[in-house]
Amino acid sequence: MYNFTEITQDYLQNLVDFLYSISWMYKVLNTQYVKENVLSENREFLSLLEKIDLNEFVNAKEPQNNHPKELQKLIENVNFFRINFDIINTESWKCNNQQKKMSVKKLYEIENIGKLINEICKDEVTTLVDLGSGLGYLDEYLHTSYGYKIIGLEGSANNQERAVKRQEKYYAESIGKVKHVHHFITMDSGDFILKEVDDVNKVEELTKESANIENKSQDSDSDPAKVALFGLHPCGDLSIVCIKLFLNIDRVKKLIFSPCCYHKMSGTTADFVEFNYYPLSQTVKELEAKYPTNPFLRPFLRLAGQQSPIKFKEMTELEHFVHGKNMFERGVVEAVLIDNETSKRVNNVTFSEGRLKFEDIKLKYQILDKVSSTPKPWTSEHEEKFNKIRNLHPKGEEMSENLFCLQTAVQNSCENLVIMDRVFYIYEQMKSLWFISNGFSDDNSCEQCDFDRYNMKLSLKYHLNHLECLYEYVWHKVGVYLVEKQNMKEIRSKCAQY
Repeated sequence: MYNFTEITQDYLQNLVDFLYSISWMYKVLNTQYVKENVLSENREFLSLLEKIDLNEFVNAKEPQNNHPKELQKLIENVNFFRINFDIINTESWKCNNQQKKMSVKKLYEIENIGKLINEICKDEVTTLVDLGSGLGYLDEYLHTSYGYKIIGLEGSANNQERAVKRQEKYYAESIGKVKHVHHFITMDSGDFILKEVDDVNKVEELTKESANIENKSQDSDSDPAKVALFGLHPCGDLSIVCIKLFLNIDRVKKLIFSPCCYHKMSGTTADFVEFNYYPLSQTVKELEAKYPTNPFLRPFLRLAGQQSPIKFKEMTELEHFVHGKNMFERGVVEAVLIDNETSKRVNNVTFSEGRLKFEDIKLKYQILDKVSSTPKPWTSEHEEKFNKIRNLHPKGEEMSENLFCLQTAVQNSCENLVIMDRVFYIYEQMKSLWFISNGFSDDNSCEQCDFDRYNMKLSLKYHLNHLECLYEYVWHKVGVYLVEKQNMKEIRSKCAQY
């Protein structure tokens, strides 16, 4: 396990080596693994999990003596590449159910992330820009609670209109201080953002109650408003847009976001062999280029954003079987299709007991012509292919769940590579703009560039308790805050008790 300040190019090199060595676990989509013979080619390794408690394995903090040596080595590597996070205690962050037309779960998310944003911004920032503001829930909360002036940028005209109507109905006092704007955010949105920031700061000073909040009042004419960008769910490329806007706008001092859906980033080729924004850093580009083949494709990025091992903690043996059966079913359907065919699920019936049968997939799936989308019948050729697969994988349900278990065990390592690629990209850009450094000493200072003078201490904080899915990457001075989520569903599941 590493502390964040200890992460160097050597860490990345070793991490890439490890992930390359296990790339068979994620080299294809989970709908293609049967067709691509992942089970057949790795049967021996997958069988190692037959007598292992899957719940225990994916959450193991260290190798267990009852595990085969190969699995012990895997867990050893997974934990070696974990990052040791500082802790922010959020136990005192309670929900105040006074918000208008908001579910308890949404309220919990808004209030706690809002408190996190304020903790980060309260000493330096007066104006916040929400990148993808939706209906404006978080914007209104941040203004009402802390007095920030806020620009909410939303690409959906319908959502923006609903946000304005909601503001007029419930938060009329915020009009002029919270502005909901229809705008599709791109790399070129910098000038538009600054114009909106300047416009919202031309209105009258904040109310007396808001103005009394420390560090919030300033003369916008003599000292332009200092800005933070934030976004709850910047999907795919939008998270990269957030980073580049942060780097390109001098007045933006902090960036806070929880990106999702890494696999939805745009590709430079139709088959997504290469992506526009992964790898992002020159460091990771050079490390991955050393290998003859590239396994870090869309399935890898999907796994990096997949749910964390917490899901496995309470699963029963039957639940594991049903999950493995569903996964095997999807893989088998893809494997039995003939050229120019695709399939569509037409029946949501679930058969929890017994092994997968050909009659099951006939009942649940309709074959379609890939070009015309016209329905086609299941034939004896499909059934023959099914029987061959069934005979080849008599325990396909269990082997599929074992594969998913292995994927879940290494998910954190995959996401760490994606996250650190972004952190190193920011480091590379800032290095070229502000300082030249050959490394960091133990106290996070650099004698060659007077590193402490810039107060660019690097730290990483892991939010426990109800925010345990969030990572916060902090670069002070210009103030980069990258809040990476494992899975927002985990936050929502924690809310059920409130």
